[in-house]
Amino acid sequence: MSTKEPKIEKDFIAKLQTLKYTYRPDIRDNQTLEQNFREKFQALNRVTLTDHEFARLLEQIISPHVFTSSKRLREINSFERDDGTPLHYTLINIKDWCKNSFEVISQLKINTHNSNHRYDVILLLNGLPLVQDEFSDAFLSKCKLAQTINRYMVLVQSEAKLRMMRPYQIYAVEAIIECIDDNRGNGYIWHTTGSGKTLTSFKASTLLNH
Repeated sequence: MSTKEPKIEKDFIAKLQTLKYTYRPDIRDNQTLEQNFREKFQALNRVTLTDHEFARLLEQIISPHVFTSSKRLREINSFERDDGTPLHYTLINIKDWCKNSFEVISQLKINTHNSNHRYDVILLLNGLPLVQDEFSDAFLSKCKLAQTINRYMVLVQSEAKLRMMRPYQIYAVEAIIECIDDNRGNGYIWHTTGSGKTLTSFKASTLLNH
């Protein structure tokens, strides 16, 4: 890491703290990461898991398939407890995005049998490491981040793919919804071929029906 990188990382974390993210310098490895997720999961779902149940839960939710993982984030999932009773759970509060837990960690070390990895800065949503990128104030505000994950990532069932709506599509959807909510009459969407007008219209109508 160059001399400039530590300062960039420090400044970035400081910026996230101004956006009300909680900095967790104590989370530095897989063990502390999993323990933090366990605490957040149990609080969200009002349940206490045994060690065996938590280990099986991790096996259920950890998947290299982005589509599968994204689908699980949006749904009410089912899990069988050790006594045979079902536990219906969610990973994210999808009814009130602002009532999720937002944390930032840095220099996370993940060691496996085959490799060692270190991650500079990761954003945790309810203890889940979901975001590694550099974003603007607007995207990283807590409510906007959770809203984007839940509302503007589109699961394409026929292709088993996850599509992230482009910023201008998100703005267009929000403008359509606002226009209808304010009863401002009809309008139209104009853009070039391949810009995603169909997806924009589809997403807007879907959100209006909820």
